[in-house]
Amino acid sequence: MIRFTRFAFTRVQPTFVGTPDSVFVVDDTDQVVNAVDAVVASGKKLAVRSGGHCVEGFVDDPAVQCVIDLGQMDSVYYDRHRRAFAVEAGRRSVVCTKRWI
Repeated sequence: MIRFTRFAFTRVQPTFVGTPDSVFVVDDTDQVVNAVDAVVASGKKLAVRSGGHCVEGFVDDPAVQCVIDLGQMDSVYYDRHRRAFAVEAGRRSVVCTKRWI
């Protein structure tokens, strides 16, 4: 968990600016589960940020107290077990599109 910093909210559309109490920057599923458990236990309002490309104020709403930032989870890979491509939640769509073109 980190305190609110400018780094945590680098966005494509800086229309809304939130000031959450804390931001959890996660790298894997286990960290996401731990962060959700901690926020739910605290009773605070939670929002999840992925690639930061949304122009709505869902994450940056003033009522949001804790944010889970999935921006570090941005891999694109082929999952042989599922025989499918996987695009993690933090991957920006424009970056993904450019990579495949």
